[in-house]
Amino acid sequence: MQEGVLQKQDSPRDAVRECDSQGPSDTLVPAGKSVYECKECGKVFNKNCLLVQQQWIHTGVEPYTCQECGKAFREKEDIHTGQKPHKCADCGKAFSRRSHLVYHPRIHTGQKAYECRECGKASAHHSAFVRHNKIHTREKTCECI
Repeated sequence: MQEGVLQKQDSPRDAVRECDSQGPSDTLVPAGKSVYECKECGKVFNKNCLLVQQQWIHTGVEPYTCQECGKAFREKEDIHTGQKPHKCADCGKAFSRRSHLVYHPRIHTGQKAYECRECGKASAHHSAFVRHNKIHTREKTCECI
């Protein structure tokens, strides 16, 4: 990311470290032991910084501002610099987020790491797997107005 393109606004949330840091409040806990719960929606997280980011959704906080256009964003990676520094070694496709590059090789290998216990449908991405499981639990993905 270019130096000086992204400016972080002053807010109480500025004290929150990046989620990649390994400080005491950001240390991962064992699976199934999520310890940080959002009081607004009940979602639970294994890192405090992820809870803080979730709370930004409820409060509308967008702490990252583009100095070129003034538009605000909730996450640094969403800023529209057009930079895609994470490249696939196999095909050269580039991504703005490292996490997208981590899952991308599954396209080349055909690996589907998530399989539904109810019907056997498999997915390469956790988000698609979670969305699919809601079919079996009849959980609505959104509330009708």
